Amino acid sequence: MRPTKGKVLIYALCHPETKEIRYVGKTKMDTHRRLLGHLEEKGKTRKVRWVAFLKKQGLLPELIILEEVDEQEWKVAEQQWIIHCRLLGYDLVNLTDGGDGVHNPSEEARQHLSTVLKEKYANDPEYRTAVIERMRSPEKRAATSKFHKGREHTSEQIAKRAETMRGWKPNEQQKENMRLAQQQRTAKEIANGTFNLGKREITEQQRVKISIASRERKYPNRRRWTEEEKHKRSLATKGRPHTLAHSQAIAKGQKRRWERQRQEKEKTHDITVFGLWDSFTDDPAI
Repeated sequence: MRPTKGKVLIYALCHPETKEIRYVGKTKMDTHRRLLGHLEEKGKTRKVRWVAFLKKQGLLPELIILEEVDEQEWKVAEQQWIIHCRLLGYDLVNLTDGGDGVHNPSEEARQHLSTVLKEKYANDPEYRTAVIERMRSPEKRAATSKFHKGREHTSEQIAKRAETMRGWKPNEQQKENMRLAQQQRTAKEIANGTFNLGKREITEQQRVKISIASRERKYPNRRRWTEEEKHKRSLATKGRPHTLAHSQAIAKGQKRRWERQRQEKEKTHDITVFGLWDSFTDDPAI
């Protein structure tokens, strides 16, 4: 059977004996040709394995017409039929929820697609180069930034990412790449006049974590800042508005420094005075 011109057939593949619906699809070609396409299809999907299982038993799936719809309506119709069949309890072998394309694929489909793409990326240099160029393109970077901006991650996503990154240490090349990328971002922000770390809001929890990490971190050979690094930090903090608590902390720290300097001066003065007195008392003329 062929669909009417401008129409699409929504069909189902059934078990020839139990008449249980196992697959819902759409076609614009003759149903006999479409069935032959399913019989000749190769792969490792549930549908292919189910058809192969029937063939071993000497059976072939049966194709039945569910509905004929307009070309503009077939996506919604296919999705509705898949939902309807699943609600009736049919164990469909569809990889997606219908509507063409990978829309809400099953976990099996995700794993299969991930495995195939990883193998292709590892074994095909041209494909690997094309993927890297596409990921580094300005359009892709802008789209990724727009997608993640303001996005709130669930606790499961945060825990999964933490587990993935736990114990990871970048190699020297990765460190160099990160350093160069940070330099480029800093230079771009300075040129645009947007380089100001004071605009970043730090929560109290972040402050505690930074404080603990700073105390526990050990610097056996502490490196002195270069003049360029000092200049960048000066630009970052210049004109930064301080909170009342921050201003009080700065004043308290300055008072402690002044007190240490005063004590050092008094100690130096006492040593000098006592030294002079000793020199006078040792003089035999006195």
